[in-house]
Amino acid sequence: MPKNKTTITGASVNDFINQVSDVFKRQDSHNIVELFKNQTGLMPEMWGARRAIALYPKVDN
Repeated sequence: MPKNKTTITGASVNDFINQVSDVFKRQDSHNIVELFKNQTGLMPEMWGARRAIALYPKVDN
C-alpha cells in the first residue's frame, strides 16, 4: 500500500502560530485552535512541509 505524501511533522502548532507577525491574526488563530479543540476533543497537529494545521482523528488501517 502506498504511503501518504503528507504526514504529521510533530512541529509545535503554537510555535507556528506565534510566527504570525499580525497580532490580530495571531490571536484569531489561537482562538480558532481552541474552538476546534473544544468542539472535536482532538489536539491540533502540524501536517506536511507547508505546515498546515489539522484536527483529524487517527485511524489505524
